[in-house]
Amino acid sequence: MLISNAQNFEDVILWRALKHVDSGFYIDIGAQDPSDDSVSLLFYEQGWRGIHVEPSEEYALKLRSARPDEEIIEALVGAEEGVSTFFEIGTSGLSTGSEALANKYRDAGWTINRSEKSSIRLASLLERYWDRDIHWLKIDVEGMEADVINSWHPSNVRPWILVVESTVPNSQIQDHHMWDPVVLDLGYIFVYFDGLNRFYVHSSHSELADCFGPGPNVFDRFILGASRQYFHQLSLQLLHSEQDNSRLQIRLDATADEVRQRDEQLASLQAATRVMERQSEALATEIAQKSQKLAEHEATYRSTLTTVERLSSALAAEIAEKKQKIAELELTQSELGRLRSSGRGQSSAAWLIQGASAWLLLKPGSRPRRLAGRFARASAAYLRERPRAKQVVITLTKLVPPAQAILYRFAAQTSDPQSELDVLTGRQWYLEPEPSMQKKWATLLAIRPSAPRADR
Repeated sequence: MLISNAQNFEDVILWRALKHVDSGFYIDIGAQDPSDDSVSLLFYEQGWRGIHVEPSEEYALKLRSARPDEEIIEALVGAEEGVSTFFEIGTSGLSTGSEALANKYRDAGWTINRSEKSSIRLASLLERYWDRDIHWLKIDVEGMEADVINSWHPSNVRPWILVVESTVPNSQIQDHHMWDPVVLDLGYIFVYFDGLNRFYVHSSHSELADCFGPGPNVFDRFILGASRQYFHQLSLQLLHSEQDNSRLQIRLDATADEVRQRDEQLASLQAATRVMERQSEALATEIAQKSQKLAEHEATYRSTLTTVERLSSALAAEIAEKKQKIAELELTQSELGRLRSSGRGQSSAAWLIQGASAWLLLKPGSRPRRLAGRFARASAAYLRERPRAKQVVITLTKLVPPAQAILYRFAAQTSDPQSELDVLTGRQWYLEPEPSMQKKWATLLAIRPSAPRADR
């Protein structure tokens, strides 16, 4: 498989016509680089050898390094022998011996390096190899083609195939009219134009003309060489793609690590969320239970509070009534004192004292005793149906010792064994006043205590 490195497949076209030649020979005028855009490299790799004419010192050194078994002539080819001016424009491929073109490039912004180079005529170059076949001659001198071809005479050496660049540099404008007549006069036949170069076959080898016509194609069985410009572009694009892929892979790996970290964090958060949900459910259940108990306690409290309020009202009424009776007794005592001092009303005072004592001491049959009995029975009926209220009443009476004492005295003096109030203490209640109270009243009224009378 052939490898094409030429700029415009010139090597493929030449090989099609000359592939039957073993170890051929060529002359490349304006050879430039030994590999990039090289027409001769394909032939060199097939065992051919030749001559390279290149005025650029840089390219001449490259050629000598890459082709140590070939002759490199560092010179210009032109109309005169001696020294000529060379206008070098870096590695652009535009370097020329034409001052007019150099000025044009300078105006376009190119940097021009001017130097003096050796110059030879084409006739002198060809005569060096008069004794061997030159299978192809290529002329690519950037606008100096006419000068080179016009220096051919008087040599009679005729390469088999001639290839000449035939357009104005960096354009598609053909300028072969300046030198084409000379080539035809030298016995050459035009056979092919590839858009950049014109191919000629010498009449002495006219059989080669049939090899020209179609452009490079699949039947020429070639591949692109690494030195081709678009191969370099593809290689550069491939390199950039590989670099981009490397950067993307790094980012992808970093993203994957970040995703793994996020997944771990998410799993941790989900586990914590499940724990919190269970705790929340337990707390909600506990709150519901507490709320229910609180509602029950509130209901009990409201019921107890109502009972306490009713009992407090009854007790307040009882106390108010007692205060009124005490005030009446004090008034009676004052009256008795007045009567005693006057010596009158002895019998009336005794009667009043005995009546008041029966009233205040709640003797059987007295009105207070009857009222207290009705209140006690009603309270007992109420407390029997409400055990909690019963307990509250007992607890409250502990806070008021006099009230507690009255309650227990009532229970102790109650003669009815089926008293409805025994639900409070478990024993019978009685309403007979204490002896100490009787003595207190007797002292207060300055009368002798007497035995309790059941009818008062």
